[in-house]
Amino acid sequence: MLSFNSYGETIICLGEIEASGSMTEITDVFKRDGDKFISYLDKTLDYEEYTLDISYESTSQLLLQWTSGTGSLAAVSIDKLTKDYTQINLPSPNILYVSSGKCEFYEEYKLLN
Repeated sequence: MLSFNSYGETIICLGEIEASGSMTEITDVFKRDGDKFISYLDKTLDYEEYTLDISYESTSQLLLQWTSGTGSLAAVSIDKLTKDYTQINLPSPNILYVSSGKCEFYEEYKLLN
């Protein structure tokens, strides 16, 4: 099995999310940290959201998940070959967000000033 490292340590996904009946553009950023990924609010990597466990990883697929003690959860599916991703967030039992789009993979991601 190939390590995801061959595809990059940082994944930046551009997509859309449906919220309140309209589509909004979003950026999801995931950075590998050992055997987990950290989700960041934006490309600056300044603001961590949460840490995701790797549920499954192969040469073509990456599945990440996060569950809080309060029942909130997130699941991310990334196709390494097509670079398609889908993320499902359930921050509470009656709120569901689904985002999807395309990702780019970076072995070494650095901000350009």
